[in-house]
Amino acid sequence: MKQTSRLGVLILFLCLLLLPGCRNDGNFSVSIPEDYPVTVGDVEIKACPQKVISLSPVATEIIFALGNNAQLIGVSDYDTVEGSEKLQKYGSTANPKTEEIIACKPDLVLISGELGEAERQSFQVQNIPVVAISAADNREGLKSLYETVGIIMAGKSAGQKNGANTVNRMLEKMEQAGEAAGNQPQTAVLFLTESAVATGETFAGWVLSCAGVENVAGEARNYTMAYEEIAKADPDIIFCDPDAAAGIKSDAILGKLSAVKENRLVEISAADIERQGHGLQAAVLAMAKAAYGQKTESSGETESSEA
Repeated sequence: MKQTSRLGVLILFLCLLLLPGCRNDGNFSVSIPEDYPVTVGDVEIKACPQKVISLSPVATEIIFALGNNAQLIGVSDYDTVEGSEKLQKYGSTANPKTEEIIACKPDLVLISGELGEAERQSFQVQNIPVVAISAADNREGLKSLYETVGIIMAGKSAGQKNGANTVNRMLEKMEQAGEAAGNQPQTAVLFLTESAVATGETFAGWVLSCAGVENVAGEARNYTMAYEEIAKADPDIIFCDPDAAAGIKSDAILGKLSAVKENRLVEISAADIERQGHGLQAAVLAMAKAAYGQKTESSGETESSEA
């Protein structure tokens, strides 16, 4: 009796599974969602791209973070993520090596910003899809960005899942890093250049908050805060891009800050933050460690769902 009951349940399950795929000719098929085509903006990508050229350093970093870098055949002159040095360089969005790009017949070109009209038309004539990928402005934008790049590289199902999983793991580790602050956060400022600081409304400002510090430029806007105001706040620690360190140390105002005198000026690559790939998580963990002596459990590299 039990065997008959189990057999009936199994038959019912199979019928329900096959029902959405019923056809009028009496045959049955199971409906499986198609990963392609996908549409990004007004650009349709008809199939999974196997020959991608990225002129967007942000896109390149994220593609490596997602584990889809085997699909890349070329990158911009400004890409520095580990592994990109092995790929052919094709200029930049502002100054692409158009003829060389066309000659290698890519499935897809990724850019940042906008191409010149002549370049755009050249790719259009050759039926080469071009998709613009720009950096995120905030936490939610970062999640959307990873999912979009994932979909482009691996389709609506697997690609979206990989993008979401990768960025969620990264966000979890970033936001856990700041928990070391407890109820006594250090005060800090982040110089992206000598004249640009991570103000509260910026992506870099949010990244700084992930490290668990209190941003002395949190109420400032547009990457601007007067040196005199920074000196008045006298932050416990100063983070800065390596190219800005010497200027900060030698400045008549900033050079007198206790953080500079007491060797609490810590170099953090602005590019790691702005390009939003592997280096983003590493930057947050490094800032948290500098502020609170926090030990990190990894080198900061993200793990994609695709091995």
